[in-house]
Amino acid sequence: MAVIFEDVRWFRLDNVPVIATFVDRAPTIDLGLSFDLRRIPRRYYKYLPILPKCLDSLGLKTADKIIS
Repeated sequence: MAVIFEDVRWFRLDNVPVIATFVDRAPTIDLGLSFDLRRIPRRYYKYLPILPKCLDSLGLKTADKIIS
């Protein structure tokens, strides 16, 4: 399925480069993250594979419920 991006914006948020794309009524939400690993000490590299699982456990809290 091809996605037509109606609006693409490039900006910085707290000096972090951001590319935002907006589509009309997207069926799902995809989020991509990239990290600059140059400042992470090599001894912590072994923990990086657990990062995606940590992000899987995030949710959205609304006024009356939490959506996983």
